[in-house]
Amino acid sequence: MNVPMPEQKPVAMSDPGAGRGALKLFSASVADAREITCLELRSAEFECRSFPLPPYKDLLAIWRRRIGREGYKVILARAGTRLAGFTALTPPLTQGHMLALYVDPDFFRMQVGSLLVQAAAQILRNNGAKQLQLEVQVHNYGAQAFYRTLHFMLSPLQSTDQLLCFYKEL
Repeated sequence: MNVPMPEQKPVAMSDPGAGRGALKLFSASVADAREITCLELRSAEFECRSFPLPPYKDLLAIWRRRIGREGYKVILARAGTRLAGFTALTPPLTQGHMLALYVDPDFFRMQVGSLLVQAAAQILRNNGAKQLQLEVQVHNYGAQAFYRTLHFMLSPLQSTDQLLCFYKEL
């Protein structure tokens, strides 16, 4: 799958089903930070976090900085105009680190997360990364199961008491 990421142009499509329309991926802009922040806060209740997220205003500022930072890649999955999910890749992309993957709870189990992981993997591969690496909250069993179904493996050498590190060869 070739995934170029021009600003606000669709780069891949899939059908998440249930009448929600075709799912399209876009590269995020700073203007998307509010929607991203709201989705992260909405989805966070399913994470079983060991520590709370910052308040909305602070989290919004964080996402604006991230999106505007050179080398950061934030990919949005939209069903029509609705944000169904997003993922964020940290620079340098050659290191293959996925900082975040959030899916709107209304789109759980509709392949949104899988499509975002595929797009992230392709971008990282195109930038020379050999692995895709990420962290999951220790008690977020749903996310752990999701990544295992995508053939991610647990990296015991890098895990902490709050986060488990997973990786997948690209």
